[in-house]
Amino acid sequence: MTDPRQLQMVVGNFYTATLPFAKISILAFYLRVFEQQKVFKILCYATAAFVAAYATSGVIVIIWSCNPIEASWRLAIAALPTTKCVNRPMNYLAQASLNIISDIFIVCLPIPLVWKLQMPIRQRLSLIAVFALGFVVCIISIIRLKSVAFLLTSTDLTCKRIQSPKRSIY
Repeated sequence: MTDPRQLQMVVGNFYTATLPFAKISILAFYLRVFEQQKVFKILCYATAAFVAAYATSGVIVIIWSCNPIEASWRLAIAALPTTKCVNRPMNYLAQASLNIISDIFIVCLPIPLVWKLQMPIRQRLSLIAVFALGFVVCIISIIRLKSVAFLLTSTDLTCKRIQSPKRSIY
């Protein structure tokens, strides 16, 4: 039977490795729509490189966070004095923070170009509103960051205590 900690490593790696593809696909869409803007293209490529770099480093840290690697899921090995592990909670918080920063940047990136389009202001505002829907993702990322921070200091992995104790679902 697979240890839940091993499964957590697999899930963490898949999450960290797949998230940048969505962001880079949005940047590719921007490049297609605003292909004539040289500075914008440079910003898109730089953002894609940044996203790919921190995602790659995140996967590397998840896999090789302990020496020996097995200490990541076997607590008996992790307790040995010869075992060395990085501060994984700090890595999770850093990854979540970098995700939020890149989300906000990706959402805001096209707004100046849309504002300069030769169309009625109402249409420009509508188009900016469509792009700004991406802020919903930013809000969800911030909520996720709060949950991750809570989980790193809690023994309650079911997250029952994230909800306010004054509220009842009954």
